[in-house]
Amino acid sequence: DVINLSIGGPGNSTEVHRIIQEAVSKGIVVVAAAGNCGRSSGTTQCPYGGDVTKYYPASYSEGITVAACGPNNERAAYSNTGSAVDICAPGGAPVTDSNSCKSDATDCIRSTWVSNGYRNIAGTGWCPVH
Repeated sequence: DVINLSIGGPGNSTEVHRIIQEAVSKGIVVVAAAGNCGRSSGTTQCPYGGDVTKYYPASYSEGITVAACGPNNERAAYSNTGSAVDICAPGGAPVTDSNSCKSDATDCIRSTWVSNGYRNIAGTGWCPVH
């Protein structure tokens, strides 16, 4: 069994941490996205920049934390980094300062989207499923 946590932020939750610890104690693998603050700092969502050890649940040691890599195994500029990252997986790597993708999506992940559609997107939230 696997729990995919494509969520996160700067707020530590003792209840979420307890649930993760309980899941791991029962043999469930917990995988968390590292976060998308690699280009940001000082915002509400990214007060600590790209330091993954400041964001949760990615910094909890019980889980596997996954950062984003681009199509050539390079670190995606938006991806959080640091000692809590265990592995890197495809998440897209737009070359601009935004998370906008090329029209051919060669630098992003093509995913299902609302209203039975598809969207080219980038982010560490797409990484844990790999």
